[in-house]
Amino acid sequence: PPENIQISAVRLEVMEGEILDDLVCSASAHPLANYEWRIDGNLVARGPVLSFNSSLSRAMGGNYTCVVMNRHGIARATVSITVLHRPVCEMLKDYTDEGNVVLSCRSSANPAAFNFSWFRNNDSIFSETRENNRQESIIALSGSNPNVYGKYSCIAANDIGASDPCSLDLTALPCE
Repeated sequence: PPENIQISAVRLEVMEGEILDDLVCSASAHPLANYEWRIDGNLVARGPVLSFNSSLSRAMGGNYTCVVMNRHGIARATVSITVLHRPVCEMLKDYTDEGNVVLSCRSSANPAAFNFSWFRNNDSIFSETRENNRQESIIALSGSNPNVYGKYSCIAANDIGASDPCSLDLTALPCE
């Protein structure tokens, strides 16, 4: 079977939008072997060279496996590509049984978002730094206070940058 299989890189962290150098897979094999590149089991390229012809998106991260095969057997090697990107956030609202409203700002980011900034009608109202990987910030508002109504926005940030603001309008609580 093919032996001494190697990939030109073992672990890669790249910024979203960068163009990655070709990955080259090599092995010792007699007779000559065929090469395939797979991600999550799906064939993405044939041949020893995997070319990224466009800038990387976060969806392109994952474990890329080079499969080398000839009539004597199969060998594999895997490289992990991690795509770093600034957060994308979404804001959700929920109501408690007590008639209060809970706003949550959820983030998708790599690395994890660590800072969340909240605004009401474009005025800063709250900021927090997270030290764990929980990519969510929550604020609770009193439903009996009419001053809580307005446009709420959240911005999540990590080492790469800040999200575009995600927001929602809080106009009235549901009828009891």
